[in-house]
Amino acid sequence: MAKKKKTVKKAKDKKKSSKRKSARKPPKAKGPHEVVWVNGSVHIDNRDFKPGPGARLNKVEAKTYGAALYDLASSGVDCTPENIVSAASQGSSPLNPYFDWVNKVAADKWRIEQAKYLCRSIIVIDTDARGQMIESPIMISIQTGDRQTDRRYFPTFEVMSDPDMRQQALINAANDLRHIADKYQYMKVLAKLCNTIRGKCDSILSGINKERKHQKRPRKIYLSRHRDSAGGD
Repeated sequence: MAKKKKTVKKAKDKKKSSKRKSARKPPKAKGPHEVVWVNGSVHIDNRDFKPGPGARLNKVEAKTYGAALYDLASSGVDCTPENIVSAASQGSSPLNPYFDWVNKVAADKWRIEQAKYLCRSIIVIDTDARGQMIESPIMISIQTGDRQTDRRYFPTFEVMSDPDMRQQALINAANDLRHIADKYQYMKVLAKLCNTIRGKCDSILSGINKERKHQKRPRKIYLSRHRDSAGGD
């Protein structure tokens, strides 16, 4: 009888031990984007994806690339830019169409980005009539046509001297600030500040729209397009 009790106890202990071991193993995904093992925690992933503020992606692209990035992260790959490009270089990767694989095209685009970075990287120091030093970006990107991509750079002093361009620079600044507020809205500690920034920016843009309606040749502010496309580069 005593021997039988010991056998039953050993069986129970073995069962408990196997449960503890299995609890430490990362769960296997039941399907795409269902179970993700991140930093020792299980996340049930039934999220959707959409373009973020300033993104140059449509809804379908955002869903496709978002799911692919989640898959890459859950596979154990460190999501550095280099590793993302490496994974996307596989023809079967859903990320593959996002990148330019023709070296000439990619090189030209990279040089354009370098030119934008150069214009954003230099500060000009002026001295006003009172002898005080004023710092400002050397150039500002201004939309010059109906399309968001119709842009060119102007020296800051020229923009500030022209009422129309100065107003466009204010639109760019308000939209950029709104993009930042949208970007960090998910952080509860910043939610109130983000709402305040968004409200102030919307008020500025609404005021400019009303002002332009009363002008002889009103110019539409591409407000929705600014929210869905990249801000002034």
